[in-house]
Amino acid sequence: MKPVLHRLLGWAGLILLLGAQCAAGLLPLGGLGMPIALGLVIGMVLLIALLFMDLWSSPVLARIFALAGLFWLLILFALAGTDYLTRIVYPVSS
Repeated sequence: MKPVLHRLLGWAGLILLLGAQCAAGLLPLGGLGMPIALGLVIGMVLLIALLFMDLWSSPVLARIFALAGLFWLLILFALAGTDYLTRIVYPVSS
């Protein structure tokens, strides 16, 4: 019964974070909108990783592979960002 309770509490936490993110998207927060949204998303990712993927009670090797996956995801975003920032846009002649 305990894993079911953990899953329900995790789901409720995700729903609360989703509501907070929707509310933050509707409020005029100015420059604080993006950091607040990123903080809420990081909270959602941690809830999913620790509760639903059972990384909280998993062996150390599984945690290492999860961190390695995040590392490669950061590399993917960095390479995509450099491609986007260094691309030259040529005007179309009419």
